[in-house]
Amino acid sequence: MALLRPGESGSAGATAQPGAVSAKRDGLQHRFHHQRQFRVHAGLRLPSRTETAQLPSNAGHARGGRDGVFAERGFEQTIVSPQGGRSPLEPRSLKFPAYDKTAKAWRADPERMALLENTAAPDEIDPADFDAIYFTGGHAVMYDFPDSEGLQRITREIFERGGIVSSVCHGYCGLLNTTLSDGSHLVAGRKVTGFAWREEVLARVDKLVPYNAEEEMKKRGALYEKAKLPFVSYAVADGNLVTGQNPGSAKKTAKKVADLL
Repeated sequence: MALLRPGESGSAGATAQPGAVSAKRDGLQHRFHHQRQFRVHAGLRLPSRTETAQLPSNAGHARGGRDGVFAERGFEQTIVSPQGGRSPLEPRSLKFPAYDKTAKAWRADPERMALLENTAAPDEIDPADFDAIYFTGGHAVMYDFPDSEGLQRITREIFERGGIVSSVCHGYCGLLNTTLSDGSHLVAGRKVTGFAWREEVLARVDKLVPYNAEEEMKKRGALYEKAKLPFVSYAVADGNLVTGQNPGSAKKTAKKVADLL
């Protein structure tokens, strides 16, 4: 998750024990590994501060977002993770097609990689210092993001004062249980998109993921939307809520966030 001020993105601290869900398909054993802190949220502050940083994610979700749009606009990004501290890389994100030019450049940069060794924890963040929050994707966030009270607090406070709340792909799982001060779900009655169930099926992980994120969003009253075809770039903005459907939507989502800021 990344927090933005006009002036980065990242991952987090103390590492929790990794877990795995296994399933047999066509006689083969498929394992979907998840490890807490794989993904991050980024907070953005509008460019009035000079310090800038890249917003790493699993390769595909960073593409066009942090390294591209946010950095070009001069947004200062702070990398935050559910527990803070070191955030390990997800092995799946270091393979084709996610491991693209942007991701390789990030991994080859010692200063950028150092950001993942000491990410901020939610209780270290004052939402008043940030203009936006950006939840990155990847399957691991389905475990880490939904019940993080710290991330919910930051999200609620930024949203209620008119700041931008955004996510891409599975990052929208971070919005599932976020409620506003009146007790209503933040996503209720608002247009939202995120990784579609059809895309989980096509990616052959529908038997491995812990829940159907698309359906869970609808249960909370979100007006879920998606592209007519799977894996096509698609992003939607509803007021100060901006969401992107899949990894290929990262650039379009980032641009919508930047334009609003």
